[in-house]
Amino acid sequence: MLPTPHFDKELYRQILIREGDNFLERKNFDEAIRKYSCALELQQTSLVYSKRAIAFKFKNDLAYASQDCNNAIQLQPYYHEPYATRGELYKIQGNFN
Repeated sequence: MLPTPHFDKELYRQILIREGDNFLERKNFDEAIRKYSCALELQQTSLVYSKRAIAFKFKNDLAYASQDCNNAIQLQPYYHEPYATRGELYKIQGNFN
């Protein structure tokens, strides 16, 4: 029987996040979303939901962006980034209430 290779889930998740950041920086939003989604499958964090929300915002997928902001806030209510992104979404939609 062959030995099972060791799989460092946290390292892989960090690599996925970094790759997502690189795609986001290059404005390849679909690939950024894909990488962030894979990272979220490994562990749901406010940071990654916030990053994916930004990618959705740039794609003009405002409903998905809003949902990711809400998910990020649920996980970590005191993290400022999803609130800032959600504010930008409200501004884009003309929702000033």
